[in-house]
Amino acid sequence: MISETANKKRKLKNEALLELLLRSHYGILSTVSKTGYPSCLPVSFVYLYNAIYIHSSDERCELENISNNNCKVSFCIVGLNLVKPENFEFNSVTIYGVASELLENEKNITIEKLANKYYSYNDDKGKLCIRNIFLKNKIIKICVEYIQ
Repeated sequence: MISETANKKRKLKNEALLELLLRSHYGILSTVSKTGYPSCLPVSFVYLYNAIYIHSSDERCELENISNNNCKVSFCIVGLNLVKPENFEFNSVTIYGVASELLENEKNITIEKLANKYYSYNDDKGKLCIRNIFLKNKIIKICVEYIQ
């Protein structure tokens, strides 16, 4: 049985991970290319419903890489790091999961959340412009299987 102290530490760790997922503006999507080489791509993302959603253009190869590797990917986020003589704090999270492309009828909520995250001004014209950019892109969903 896990002690109460261990539960508190775990809860704090989970809260810190959630905070990092919600506040970070970009992450690194890692896939494996058809030639077997790792591919790491910085992407904008939003965390919703225990999944990571990223946008992808047709020019990039991550969808092909995802399908070549049974849809398995990793996604890394690095937060602020504090270096003090008595303590080194490195805030990061790596997510392992299965990725898939969202269907057109599934994209609306995700696009709205991405637009709100990356365009925080209360300007309907600007939000519409950002939304239209995301609409032209494909949206990839990463279902979280494991967080490290």
